[in-house]
Amino acid sequence: MRPKNRCPRNENQGILSQKINSTFGSGVFALLITCLFIFSGFQACYTPAAKTTVAPASAEKPSPVIIQADRATIQKVDDWLRRLPAQNQEEAEKIFTEMLQAGPPAVHELGRRLAVPGEADDSLVRYAIDGLVTLSGKPGHETQKESLADDLLKLAAVSQQDEIARFLLEEVQYVVGKKHLARLATFLKDPGLTDYALRAMLRVKGPELEKILVDYLTRLPAEASLSLIQALANLRSREAAPKLRALATSSDPAIRNAALAALAEIPDPAAEPLLASLPTLSSHQERRLALELYLRFARRLAEEGLKERALDIARRMTEIFTTREEAPLRCEALNLVVAIVGEKSIPDLIKAVWSEEPSYRQQALELAREYRWPGLLKELAENLDGLPPVNRAAVIEFLGNLENGVKTEIIEPYLDDPERVVRLAAIRTVFKLKKEQAGPLLLARLNTSENEARLILELLRTLKPDYYLGPIKENFARFTDGIKIVVLQILSELIGPDWKKEVLAASNSENPELKKAATECLFQTVDGSDLAWLVDRYVSLEDPSLSPAYQKAIVSALGKIQDSNIRQKTYLGLVSKKTGKERAELIRLLPQVGGAGSLDLVVRHLNDRSPEIKAAAVAALGNWPDFEASSHLLDLIKKSDNRTFRYLAFQGLARLMKDISTEKEIKVRVLDELKRLAIYPDEKNFLLTAWASVRDERSLKEIAAFFTDDNLRERAALLACRLARPVAGEKGLSGFETIMILKRALALLKDDLEIEETEIYLDTLLRQEGFRPLFNRQDLHGWKGLVADPVQRAKMAPEELQAAQQKADEDMRQHWKVVAGELVFDGKGHSLCTVKDYCDFELFVDWKIEPGGDSGIYLRGSPQVQIWDPAQWPEGSGGLYNNQKNPNKPLKRADNPVGSWNTFYIKMIDERVTVYLNGELVVDNVVMENYWERDKPIYRCGQIELQAHNTPLYFKNIYIRETR
Repeated sequence: MRPKNRCPRNENQGILSQKINSTFGSGVFALLITCLFIFSGFQACYTPAAKTTVAPASAEKPSPVIIQADRATIQKVDDWLRRLPAQNQEEAEKIFTEMLQAGPPAVHELGRRLAVPGEADDSLVRYAIDGLVTLSGKPGHETQKESLADDLLKLAAVSQQDEIARFLLEEVQYVVGKKHLARLATFLKDPGLTDYALRAMLRVKGPELEKILVDYLTRLPAEASLSLIQALANLRSREAAPKLRALATSSDPAIRNAALAALAEIPDPAAEPLLASLPTLSSHQERRLALELYLRFARRLAEEGLKERALDIARRMTEIFTTREEAPLRCEALNLVVAIVGEKSIPDLIKAVWSEEPSYRQQALELAREYRWPGLLKELAENLDGLPPVNRAAVIEFLGNLENGVKTEIIEPYLDDPERVVRLAAIRTVFKLKKEQAGPLLLARLNTSENEARLILELLRTLKPDYYLGPIKENFARFTDGIKIVVLQILSELIGPDWKKEVLAASNSENPELKKAATECLFQTVDGSDLAWLVDRYVSLEDPSLSPAYQKAIVSALGKIQDSNIRQKTYLGLVSKKTGKERAELIRLLPQVGGAGSLDLVVRHLNDRSPEIKAAAVAALGNWPDFEASSHLLDLIKKSDNRTFRYLAFQGLARLMKDISTEKEIKVRVLDELKRLAIYPDEKNFLLTAWASVRDERSLKEIAAFFTDDNLRERAALLACRLARPVAGEKGLSGFETIMILKRALALLKDDLEIEETEIYLDTLLRQEGFRPLFNRQDLHGWKGLVADPVQRAKMAPEELQAAQQKADEDMRQHWKVVAGELVFDGKGHSLCTVKDYCDFELFVDWKIEPGGDSGIYLRGSPQVQIWDPAQWPEGSGGLYNNQKNPNKPLKRADNPVGSWNTFYIKMIDERVTVYLNGELVVDNVVMENYWERDKPIYRCGQIELQAHNTPLYFKNIYIRETR
C-alpha cells in the first residue's frame, strides 16, 4: 500500500497518485473501437489458444547492463527509505536530491528492490522512484532527467515481471525525450507492455514518433497492433494511411475494424469506398456502428477543408437513419450539415421539422433557435398550416419561446384549432407573448374543456390574482361542473370569504366530485357566524370522506372568534345540544377549541356510560395541545386496562414532551411517574420517544437503560446519539458519562452516517476530557513493531535494539494496514505497539474479531486484557487473563456478537486495573501481575500493545488520557 502524506507532484507529473486515463484519444473513439470489436467477434478471435507468442523486447538488442550497487550505496538506499515518507515537502526534496545525485547505482538498487504486489511490500521503493521522477522534471535537472530515463528503461528491459515493467514504463513517460523513442519501441512487441510503451512514446510527439509507429505497424502481433493503430489514429498520421487501408481488408475482424476507425479519424479520402460499403454488409448493430464511423469520417473531412464531400455524406445520413434508435446519429448528421453550409441549410431544417421522429424534429428547432436566421423563422411561420398537428404544436411553442419572436396575431387563430395538442400549444404561446394582456383572451376560453381550463388557470396563477380572480368568480355559476372542479382545485389557496356564495352552492351539488372540491374550500370562506350550521352539517354527514374538510372548516370558524372565552362558550353550548354519536364527534374537536372549560368537559366524559362518547373523550385528551393535560393522561393510564386508551394516553404524553414552553424539571417528574406505568412494548416505545424529547443528561441515562431491551435497543441507540449530539441552536451533551453511553450506543447503530456523525462528536468530547487519539485513522504514525519482551529488550545494546526494531517495523507494515479508517491485522504477523511508553492512564479502544478470534490489550508491555470469541470461551472478554494470584476472569460476559464492534474502557492506576466492556463493569480495580517476572510488581511504565494471535483483527477509535 502506498504510504500517505507524500509530497504532491506538479500538474504535469505523477503516476502513482493519478488514475490511469484512457490509453489514447477521445473516449468516443475508444468506445467506438470497443463496440466494433465486440460485434465482430473479437473475443472469439483471441482465445488463449490463438495468442501469439513473441520474443522479449530485449531480444532485438544486447541486454542492458545493470549496475550492481556497492555496500555504501546499499546502506544509503536503506537510510533514504527509512526516512520516507517525509514529514514535509522540504525534507522530501532533500532526500530525493541526495538520491538523484547518487546517480545510476542508486536508481538500479531501487529497481532491484521492486516486487510484485503480494510478494513483498515495496511501497516505499515505488514512492522513492516516483519522487525521483518528480524532482528530475523540475528546471535545472535536465541532464539527470535524461539519465534517469535511461536507467528506468534499462530496468524495465531486464525485468522478468510484467507488473514491474509496467510500473517503470508508467514512471518513465514523464522523463523521456526523442532519444528514447527507439528503445521504447522495443517494448511494443510485448502485448502486456504495448499500451504502457505507447503512452510514454506519445509524450514525445513529432515526425520521429510517427515514423517509428508506422514502421512497427505491420511487425507487431495482433494483440499489440490494435493499440498501435489507435495511436496512429490519435496522431492522424497521413503516412500510416496506405498500411491502414491494407489492414482494413484483413480477415481478422478486430484488425479490420480498428483500421477502418483509424482511417475515419485521420481522415483518408481514399478510404471512403471502404467506409461507404460497410452499412450494406452489416447486421443491425454493426450497421449503426459503421454509420457512426462514416459520420465521423465526414466530420473529419470537414475539419480538413473537404466540405463538399463531407456535406454530401452528412445529407445522405439524414436520409439513411430512419429508426428511433438511430435518431441521435441523424441529429448529429443534421448538426454537421448546418455547421458546413450555415444559412444554406434552411431547407434541410424545414424538412427536419416535418419529421415524425420527435427528437430529430426538436433538434432542428434547437438549431433554428441557435442561429435564428430571419428566412428560417419566416418560413416556419408561413408553413404552420401545412404541418402535421404534433409538428405544428412543436413549432408554435418554439416560436413563442423566441425572444422578439413572432407576433401574437399569427398564433391566436390556432386557439381554435380542431386538434387539442395544437390548442394547448397556442394557449402556452399566447400567454408567453402577451402575459397579463393575455388574460381576457384566455379567460374567454375557460369554459371550453377541462384540460384547457387547467392549463389556463395554471398559467394565470403566475400573475397577480387581480388580473383574473374577479372575472372567474363572476362567471363561476355559468361554468360546467367539470370546469368548476378545476377552478376550485387550482385556485383553492386564493379563494376567500367573498367566494362563500359560490362555494356553498357547489357544496350542495348532486355531483359528488364537485361537492368534495367545494367542501375542501369551505374553511377559507366561513367565519364565526357559520359555526352552528357547520356543526349541524358535520354531525349529519353521510359521506365520511367529507369529514376532514368539515372539521377544518369548523376549526377555521372557531378561529375567527377572537375572544377565547366566547369561542369556548359558543362551542360548548353546541356540544351540550347534541347526544350520542353526534356529541362524540364534537368532543373529538375540543383540542382545537382549547381552554380550561373544554378540558374539564373532556375529563368528565372519560367516565361516560356511552362507549362512543368515552372513546371520543380519550381521543380528545390524547390530542390535547397543552401540558396541563399530562396529569389527566397519567390518571387515565393508572385507572384503565383498555389497551387502546392506554396507547392513546402514552402517545399523547410523548407528544406533550415536545412542548418547548414547559420546564424540563416538570417534564422529568411526569416521565419518572410514567416510567413506572409502562408495561407493554408499545408503551415502552412511547416512553423512549418521550425521554428523547427532553435534552438532558438524565434523559440520556434513561434512554441508555433501553440498550438491553431486545426490541428497542437499536432505536434507543439512535435516539441517544441524536439527543447527545449538538443541533442547530443547541449545544450537545457533554461529560464522561455521556462518552460512556455514546460508546455503548455506537456498537448498536446500523446507519453509517449516524455512526460517522457520532464518532466525530465523540472525538470532540474525548478531546475536551483530555484524551488524545493514539490512532489517526490514516496511517501507522505513533506505532511500531514488537521487539521481544520487556526483559529481553532491556538487555539489548542500543545498536542491537535499533536493528531489531527496524526489522520488526518492516514485518509490522506487511501485516497491519489502515483500511477505510480502521486498523486491520491480517492474522499473519506480530503485535503492534505504541512508540511511547505510558504509566497511569485511561484508554478507550474499539475492537472487532471474527469467529474464533483471539487477541488482547497489553498494558505497560504485559499481557493482558483478554479479547476472544465467547462461543469458544464462554466467560467472555475483558478479564486479566494471565493473572495467577488475583482474579483473571471478567465479572460478567458483556461481548457484542462476533463481527460487531466492542468498546473497552481501561483504567490503570499504579498496579490496579478497571475494565468496562460495552459499558458493563467486567474488571473492578484488580491488581495486574507481572507476567514476565512474577516475583516483581507490574512495570511502572511501558508500551501498550495490540496482541497478534494468528487471527484477523480490527481496531479503531483508540484514545488515551494520562492521569499522572
